Amino acid sequence: MAHDIPAPSSILLLAALLGAGCSRAEETDTSDALSHGGSHPSTGGEASLATGSEPSGSAPCDLQPVHYAFDSSDLDATARQRLQANSTCMRRGTNEVVVTGRTDPRGTEEYNLALGDRRARAATEYMQALGVAPERLKPRSVGEEMAAGDDETGWADDRRADFESW
Repeated sequence: MAHDIPAPSSILLLAALLGAGCSRAEETDTSDALSHGGSHPSTGGEASLATGSEPSGSAPCDLQPVHYAFDSSDLDATARQRLQANSTCMRRGTNEVVVTGRTDPRGTEEYNLALGDRRARAATEYMQALGVAPERLKPRSVGEEMAAGDDETGWADDRRADFESW
């Protein structure tokens, strides 16, 4: 009786497909764990996402700002998505980041400094829950100091947290 033995190229193709399937399942598991509502992600199963080292010569992360609603430091779905992308990049790298909470010019200076601090801390705590080491994130507030808007559209842009490597 003759036995059909698969060609080596068929075995390699099968192995590649199985490997791709495993990596896709890991991505799905991570996104499912992070898709829950609220301002903090589930930390279950995130131990494998510990901070790694960036190979020498790699490009730094292109971290995107997150925006907030008026008089709020709550993270909406868009902000959580951006923070997830920022965290993914930071876990692969070695950069340290200042998270600067900003506000629009309405309100007292003291109130806006406190609100900017809450915004910076909300972003920082969320990224830490996603596996970024706390010592790599430094929250600070500039309140309304750098606000540039003079109407609702401009004020909406002022209400954010920025990320700058240092």
